[in-house]
Amino acid sequence: MITAQLGGVYVLRSYSLLVFMLLLLLTGVSLAAPISPVFHAFVWTSQGGMQDLGTLGALESGAAAINASGQVVGTLIQLPDGAQDRAYFWSSSTGMQDLGTLPGHDISFAYSINRSGVVVGMSGKSTDSSTFRGFTWTATSGMRSLGKPPGTVNSSAIGINDSGVVLMSACVALCSSSTLTQHGFVSTPSGGWHDIGTLGGQSTFVSAIANDGTVVGCSNPPGYTDCHAFIWTRLGGMRDLGTLNGHYGSVAYAINSLGNVVGESHKKGAAGQDVLWPSGQAARALKSLGGGVSYALGINDHNQIVGYSWVNGGGAHAFLLDKNGIRDLGTLGGVADTSSASAINSSGVVVGSSDVSTGPSHSSNCGSAR
Repeated sequence: MITAQLGGVYVLRSYSLLVFMLLLLLTGVSLAAPISPVFHAFVWTSQGGMQDLGTLGALESGAAAINASGQVVGTLIQLPDGAQDRAYFWSSSTGMQDLGTLPGHDISFAYSINRSGVVVGMSGKSTDSSTFRGFTWTATSGMRSLGKPPGTVNSSAIGINDSGVVLMSACVALCSSSTLTQHGFVSTPSGGWHDIGTLGGQSTFVSAIANDGTVVGCSNPPGYTDCHAFIWTRLGGMRDLGTLNGHYGSVAYAINSLGNVVGESHKKGAAGQDVLWPSGQAARALKSLGGGVSYALGINDHNQIVGYSWVNGGGAHAFLLDKNGIRDLGTLGGVADTSSASAINSSGVVVGSSDVSTGPSHSSNCGSAR
């Protein structure tokens, strides 16, 4: 199970640039070149290939999510004014927009956007994890705090569906590298929060919410320090999705309106294999680009799947998997030869992050079907 630590708050963020880099480190697979890669957010279409979204002058950017209208959200890393991280919104008509922070805060992250253009994420002080709060943002109302569920230390809004139901992650006790006490919450019609529980262990890490309110992520079974992927519904509660045969842990990263779930399954201490849980049933291994490590991070309602996979003799590349096979989406030309796709909308538009070569803007039309 992979998590990203944000000043003590652990958030399952398959779509984040920071988590992508953490995965590169934890899997122990070397990049294609001994350098420190610089990543930019991208949008990919079958007609135009991979297009760099830029950084607003920041060192790096990463794309987290895209809605049906093609609006994109993500995070800027190391801004020119010295700020560390800042949520952004991008559309083809407005370009990239810095969303700022909640009052008194200095960092923010954007994680999801729904059909109506409502963005959710987290804002806080970089030096005080107890200040971290989930937020919503709209073009008309700006950024508003969602507070935190009662009895929790802090909060981060991970997802929002088209009905406006928010998926929240929060520490139910002080989170540290040795004590992971994270739970998932969904907003209620009365304005409250419902704790979705665990698989019997101490923590649950949420990653996505479907339009019918179904939640996926991973949770600790009793006695487990690793995670098992789960699916949760308000009527049925939380159910363990299991792993591939012979594997120890798994993570569910995304779900579509058909109930199909994608993620990864892994042996103890090993890197992942991309998997599909069709209609939330037994895990099936998916194709990869041949390099032995692969993660499925997004799926749309046409069952097109995106993620990243190591390639033979190279780095990790973003991929698109559908009924026609698996397609290498290439990179933005960086010498580290590395990219990752985090989400895909109903029109087949893909977003993610790629390392870049020197220069202000780059595009790549590379990508091959396999």
